Amino acid sequence: MENLFLVLFLVSLVGVGLSIYRTIVSFVKKDYKKRKSAKRLALSSVAAGVLSIAGVAMTSPTPAEDVATVSSSIVETSTTVTKEKDSSEAEAKKQEQLKTQESERLEKEKIEAEKCATEQSEQSEQERMTKEKEESEKLAAEKAEQERVEKEKAEAERLVNEQVAQQAAANPYVDANGLGLIKGSKNKIYHVPGSTYYDRTTNPEALFTSIEEAEAAGYRAQLR
Repeated sequence: MENLFLVLFLVSLVGVGLSIYRTIVSFVKKDYKKRKSAKRLALSSVAAGVLSIAGVAMTSPTPAEDVATVSSSIVETSTTVTKEKDSSEAEAKKQEQLKTQESERLEKEKIEAEKCATEQSEQSEQERMTKEKEESEKLAAEKAEQERVEKEKAEAERLVNEQVAQQAAANPYVDANGLGLIKGSKNKIYHVPGSTYYDRTTNPEALFTSIEEAEAAGYRAQLR
């Protein structure tokens, strides 16, 4: 009978150890159902230990002081279990705080990264708009310069045409393009507009803007 109570006491110790393990696991995994089950197992194991010790005390001729020592050992065991339970709860709470702090840190880093990405995007957009503006201004300046050059060219051509027209009006032997109208033939004879052979001379060797110019080149007037 005494051996049976000893076996029961050993089983109660195993139950206490198992309840401590389940308590730690339940705090780590945040499983409240297993936590309650571990508490029940711990109480049952302690109760079984008390009963086994009481049974051994009743069946054994052990003196009263031995019973007191065993009871004290049970109290110490119970106190140790309680301390280990409190320690496991404190460790679980600490792990929870560390996990919360890590989550907050990651969230803060995420917000900071999104902020930096937004700032970079805005800066890139600003640079793109500035570049487009500069390109547009450059094209506008080039277009204005081209228009100015074309305008000056047109004005110069107009002035040249006016000068040619004025020269043609002052000199009857100059056409609108500033070319001479006096024809020099192969026979070294010049023909002025309206003369007998003027229209017949279709392939002149030279054109002159004045009689003086033709005579200076060695041409003579046609004989009547």
